Amino acid sequence: MAERITTLLQDRLPLDPDRRLKVPAIRPEDDMVTVRRRLGRYLYDSLAKDTDRETLAVGTANMIWPGCEPVDRETDAEIARDLRRTESKTGSPAIALHHPAGRIIIIGLGPHKPMLARIDYRYRLSKRTVDTVSLPSLLAARMIMGHMADPDPEREIRDMLSDDRHTWQYFRTNMDRRFDGICGLVVSCATHGVRLPDPPEPGDAKALLAWTAGAGAIGLDCDDARVKGLLAERLEWVRWTAELRLAAETILRVESDWRMNRDLARRTEAGASATVFEDKKHRDPKHDEAGQASPFAADFDRIEVEDDVDLDLFARLGVEWEALRPVVPVSGARAALRFRYTGRHRADGIYHTGLDAIAIDPRRPASFGHELMHHLDHTRGPADLSLDPLFRPLLDRYRETVDTARMKGSNPDRWLAPAEAFARAGEIWLRMRLGKDGSLLAPEEHYKTDWAYAPYRGRWDEIGAVFDRLFA
Repeated sequence: MAERITTLLQDRLPLDPDRRLKVPAIRPEDDMVTVRRRLGRYLYDSLAKDTDRETLAVGTANMIWPGCEPVDRETDAEIARDLRRTESKTGSPAIALHHPAGRIIIIGLGPHKPMLARIDYRYRLSKRTVDTVSLPSLLAARMIMGHMADPDPEREIRDMLSDDRHTWQYFRTNMDRRFDGICGLVVSCATHGVRLPDPPEPGDAKALLAWTAGAGAIGLDCDDARVKGLLAERLEWVRWTAELRLAAETILRVESDWRMNRDLARRTEAGASATVFEDKKHRDPKHDEAGQASPFAADFDRIEVEDDVDLDLFARLGVEWEALRPVVPVSGARAALRFRYTGRHRADGIYHTGLDAIAIDPRRPASFGHELMHHLDHTRGPADLSLDPLFRPLLDRYRETVDTARMKGSNPDRWLAPAEAFARAGEIWLRMRLGKDGSLLAPEEHYKTDWAYAPYRGRWDEIGAVFDRLFA
């Protein structure tokens, strides 16, 4: 099975892991120029401080247009003059690249400035074609391209990079232009007897993609060849414009979710007493030996058991782990496991991402399944499974239907973090795979009645299918 492609920004760009900038929102009225600028500005301002902008620009350009080569400004008077003009307008350095097809690409390395990006202009003397873009816009184009099904860097991507709102290319990327856009298309077709369905609300990229499919099916039955050809062309523009917008929305949504997971982990770690994840200096030898001799020791790095834990009950818990172990996926790292009191943390269990350590309150062993799923989420692959596109529909459903009035505590938004929604769905999946109630998971009735699991009612089959694929 090929490795899934995730959409984490840090997999592709040298972003600051401590970035705190607000993730921008894309508004329904935003055209693609605005969308590109919002995304590009966020990506550029989130770069790690030691990022070499020139190296990043060359690498990014080559990811879009393979074969671009840097130009020495001292060897070309026209390019040198253009670079000086660009640097004067932006107040930042600029570089030039030769595209394999012959055109010149001028890239401003500083933040996005009000100056227009220019696509397809010509040098007066040599008649060479030139594109001038900023590094922020180039970063946005590369990220969007990576999320499209079949992008054409010589069409969609270059059109998107243009800031000239008076060009025909701009109309292709403006989904909400009334006269030359979607509504105008509906009216125009109606005058020729082709009745298209009413378009969706502006800015709903997913609905717009579906609309193009329905409208295209109707247009194929049109008797007027001219109208049919025009409709097919316009629908293609609308389709890929919606795809561009949806790609940008996905990038920013996943970035927001990654930050929610990161902040949840940091708050958990900051609020956890270090003693919960440290070996006790004075331990009862019998309890220490029982931990190391238990079935848990075969799968966890370090086992620690509170001195007042009933060892007969602990032995029975080990037997239950032996029954659960065959249905638990293998993790990319072994966690430490401590049965320690966690009451001061107002939690039945805690998972520490930095230490790969699980702490389970011995009075609440059913919390084991939840914390185990946190560990698997964080360590099973190169990125959190809770951010995988496969889990997205379940996450969206959870956020849309969870009873927010019941979300209490100092950080109520933690209930909406992808990692938390994933761990709850994962408990249900483990319970289904185990096929019976046990002490290391909550009873089946709990998952069917508790408010925190209510969004998953009626979706257990979907959970099973999604998690089977995630852990395949």
